[in-house]
Amino acid sequence: MTRLSTTVLGVCFALGIQISPTAAQRITPVLADVLQRGGHVLVLRHTTAERVKEPSPMDLADCASQHRLTDKGRDEARALGQAFRTLKIPVGSVLSSDYCRTMETARLAFGRTESAEVLLHPAYTPPAGVPPPAPYAQRMELLKRLLATPPAPGTNTVLVSHGENIKDAVGFAVAFGEVVIFRPDGAGGTGLAGRVLASGWFPAQEKSAGAEECLKTGCPAGERAVHEINQTPDGIAIQGFDAVAYHTEGRAVNGHSNFEYSWKDARWRFASAANRDRFAADPERYAPQHGGYCNMAMTKDQVKAGDPNAWAVIDGKLRLYASTKGRDNFQKNTAANVDLAARNWQNLKPAK
Repeated sequence: MTRLSTTVLGVCFALGIQISPTAAQRITPVLADVLQRGGHVLVLRHTTAERVKEPSPMDLADCASQHRLTDKGRDEARALGQAFRTLKIPVGSVLSSDYCRTMETARLAFGRTESAEVLLHPAYTPPAGVPPPAPYAQRMELLKRLLATPPAPGTNTVLVSHGENIKDAVGFAVAFGEVVIFRPDGAGGTGLAGRVLASGWFPAQEKSAGAEECLKTGCPAGERAVHEINQTPDGIAIQGFDAVAYHTEGRAVNGHSNFEYSWKDARWRFASAANRDRFAADPERYAPQHGGYCNMAMTKDQVKAGDPNAWAVIDGKLRLYASTKGRDNFQKNTAANVDLAARNWQNLKPAK
């Protein structure tokens, strides 16, 4: 059992006393200051997600069968990342459950993540042929050890997981997008330093005139994109999804940092070396049209972020949309919209 430091909140945690959800707060100057110095482990529940009946066994690469982030959830994740950049909070390791909603939260907020078995949902059962994870009780003990593991000097570790795991590890329920902050003491113990709600990162709530902010709702008509490829702040194209898998498997599949390829000033990730090599041999064949921005918004002379889970392959070309509604509207007059989006993109892509 992980030893916990004897701060006031640490004592409550060690004794199993339930800490009221009202303890979650907005970020404060004091808490921001300590986070800027590093040395903390931040446990993040994925942001707002829709509810669907998930299959068991679960294919973790099949995002369509899982709870997925809503538009609100994506905005929350982007806002969290913007808050960290605004407050200059250093982030070291980012680990995530391999579910699509946790991976997407991490990528939208921090631009990168590595999968960690210890953070998997307790209900996860792998399909036939996939090695099972360690038993949940063992994973829970490992998670508690992570909460007491100091990060690299001058950084903070981020763990992105599910509400059930976090409640079992820390003893209280957390909201979508809530961050629970622990301070390892370097001697095997840890203490609860604070909690911040998704809506509590006030710098991210302030509207910016920058291109990154306007991508959420659509930049002003005629305003050019900043990057030719829609990418995360760390330069990951289409949020790390595998561009080849849309064509070969007919579904949205998460890529992996082990299989990367750089093209058009963006880093593209793939689920396998074979897919990476296919892309490298013919990027134009597999890359999404118009930089991975929303094709429906493009018809309105607007640049808007595309959602890798709202997609279609039309005449062999991958197209992304801001939402499934946008995709459906585009396909009401496909031929005309394909032509209009192509013409407008010539004026919206970054100037050479």
